[in-house]
Amino acid sequence: MKDKKGIWATLGGIGLFALTKAKFLAVVLKLLKFKTLISMLVSVWAYALLYGWKFGIVLVYLLFVHEMGHVYGAKKKGIPTSPALFIPFLGAVVGMKELPKRLKDDVFISIMGPFAGLLSIIPFIVLYYVTGVDFWLHMFKVGALLNLFNLLPMMPLDGGRIARALSTKLIAIAFTIMLAFTFVNPDPILVLIIVFGGLYFVSAASERYGWREKAAYRDEYQTALQKWESLRAEWHEIAPEDRLSWLNGKLYEEGRVLAQYEQEFYAWNGKQSKWRWTPETEAFKRAEGKLQGQYLITKEMQTWYDNEPGELHSIHEELKALSEELAKQELYEKLSKKERVIILLQYVSLVLVLSGCIGFAMTME
Repeated sequence: MKDKKGIWATLGGIGLFALTKAKFLAVVLKLLKFKTLISMLVSVWAYALLYGWKFGIVLVYLLFVHEMGHVYGAKKKGIPTSPALFIPFLGAVVGMKELPKRLKDDVFISIMGPFAGLLSIIPFIVLYYVTGVDFWLHMFKVGALLNLFNLLPMMPLDGGRIARALSTKLIAIAFTIMLAFTFVNPDPILVLIIVFGGLYFVSAASERYGWREKAAYRDEYQTALQKWESLRAEWHEIAPEDRLSWLNGKLYEEGRVLAQYEQEFYAWNGKQSKWRWTPETEAFKRAEGKLQGQYLITKEMQTWYDNEPGELHSIHEELKALSEELAKQELYEKLSKKERVIILLQYVSLVLVLSGCIGFAMTME
């Protein structure tokens, strides 16, 4: 009889939360596709083998609500998502079909997972007081622990994505502590987090390198275009009968500048780092951008013998593409002090409330 009561209490607890959230239920019905359902059932079965079917059902419910929080956040920001996929003993994941355009949107989507997770444990404490069954108090604590762990400022956890908006030093400090802890207390899940965290640092370094490289090229291409426009203006000010001698002289001057830029390029070549952005790397990339711009100027000026000076299309198009990419990145990372404070308060509040839930559950045991 106790088992039957436990079954109905489990289903009742899950149903109670879902029925009180009409919007949540609509999202569930829409996203609960075949792949999601199968992976949920497989996860329940896997957890049940070790911890019993009741624990398995409730744990998958906790993971599902957490992921639906991310889905809700993504939908609010107009970002389509893939169906949730459950991976036994690793958790669950919902993919985004396109990246957020703003860092604050990324943070909102990340923080909605633990927030939904916090809401998901409320029925457990109600059921504990109604039934007096310790299982619900235990799951209340487990749910709080899962979501609190997910708020650690480490990639690929939600806390890592939130910490990006606050300070990347938080991620580095957390990674160092987790690395030391994993070394002393090896655990497969922690090892995986360390691996993914390490990959994040490699990826982030590569990304920063790429943006700085593009910024260097953009600056040099802008300088080349300004020079081009100056030469065109000078051309039009010269009397038609004097343009040939002027052009011969200018091509000689620009050829010498090209040779100077070639020397500068080869002087820095080999000193740059392919992995870290050093002063030598920046000097090399700027020399490369200057050389390319000057080469195109010299080449295009040779056509002035037969044609009127036109636009420097090759650099103009490249500059436009680089400027658009850099503008998007700057827009993504742009956060006001007020927005950072709000994110910090939301993050700290979630951590404190979840910690309080764990402390409360421990005092009740």
